Amino acid sequence: MKFVCIWLLLFPVFAIAQSSKPGTILWKITAPGSQGRVSYVIGTNHSYGGTFIDTFPQVAALLKTAECVVLESVRKPVQETKPSFTGKTPYSKLFSPADYRMMDSVLASYGMDKLEELDSVHFPPHLLCSYLTMNLVNEKDNRMKKEDESVDNYFLRYAQKEHLPLAGLDSGFTVREGILEYGLTEQQWADGMVKLFSAKRSGEEVMSNIDGSYATMDIDYMFKKPQPHAKGSDIYHLMVERNAHWMKSLPVMLKSKPCFVAVGVGHLMYKQGLLMELKKQGFKVEPVSIRQTANI
Repeated sequence: MKFVCIWLLLFPVFAIAQSSKPGTILWKITAPGSQGRVSYVIGTNHSYGGTFIDTFPQVAALLKTAECVVLESVRKPVQETKPSFTGKTPYSKLFSPADYRMMDSVLASYGMDKLEELDSVHFPPHLLCSYLTMNLVNEKDNRMKKEDESVDNYFLRYAQKEHLPLAGLDSGFTVREGILEYGLTEQQWADGMVKLFSAKRSGEEVMSNIDGSYATMDIDYMFKKPQPHAKGSDIYHLMVERNAHWMKSLPVMLKSKPCFVAVGVGHLMYKQGLLMELKKQGFKVEPVSIRQTANI
């Protein structure tokens, strides 16, 4: 199913066997020059909860050495923003009566609002699919977040608590309109959800591609390979073009003060990943071995 494959690209699972597997999600970055400031970069998985980081005391210790926390973006607190949704077609027109009832039952099983209530705020199908897919992922791998805040917000809250400067790499970058819809119509997203949950109800394994390799840090960074996504595609825009924008400011930050950088682990991969781009600019890039001290 196209929409499932697209969504899974946002949650790297990396089951491909290659040689560049350092067995870590944490990297030490030493700036070039006599001062050689040391910073750390951690690859996050947006589907994991913040308490996942608490199982790595070494990460928490290194975080305390930072004078600045750098994230993909720094958003305003939820209470300061008003959600604005873009759904155009009522779910009663996207689903048949039987499928409408089935999807309402699915939403109820996850403690979510009914379709009628989602329609009242124009909640679009691609976002609904993302929430439902997240729940399926959680069922497959209970190390992922449930009610827990995301890993990314964990670092945001830490910086706020410790009164550390926060920097967002997305500053000045305009994400392509409709990027998370991946070229699919509302009807295609709705049809995909019906197929997915009909299959699940019939006992099929619908999340077989999730292997939990992020939590075990069995990640292949594929540093010698170019980014595989076609130029002009949404994934290329989100990964390669965003990385290029981030590299306009990130080296300057790393040279100016010790930073702790938290970005999606996919942004660290391949020849165009941040780690290889920093290495090209003279930064020393080293994997940091970390161990979990508790189960999650």
